[in-house]
Amino acid sequence: MKLSAGFIQSLEQENDGSSSKDNYLGYTKLEQGKPANFALLEQDPLEYWLVWADPKDGGNGQPFKFVDKPTDDEISLEIGNEYVRSMNYDKTAFRKPSQCLTLQQTTNNLAFCQYGLG
Repeated sequence: MKLSAGFIQSLEQENDGSSSKDNYLGYTKLEQGKPANFALLEQDPLEYWLVWADPKDGGNGQPFKFVDKPTDDEISLEIGNEYVRSMNYDKTAFRKPSQCLTLQQTTNNLAFCQYGLG
């Protein structure tokens, strides 16, 4: 699988000091009766950065995708004047860009599975 050095580094930093058993999803971690999503990564997944922004006049958030980790200026330029950056859960700062991997699975339907960090 081809992954960028930045993505591999972020995984390594995330796993520093933790037990290897914490890196696996066991059936006991799933909530009974609740839906669960699984993604099987293909050889060359699409890698990108995702930033969420909200319309100034209200409504649902909109995702904005970037090839490389965006700067604040790049984000402002891309979302334009009609959107504002989404806030974090605590509403104390902007939501950080998330690094994502996406794969395309083709059978009868087109399905996108996404794994985000950040």
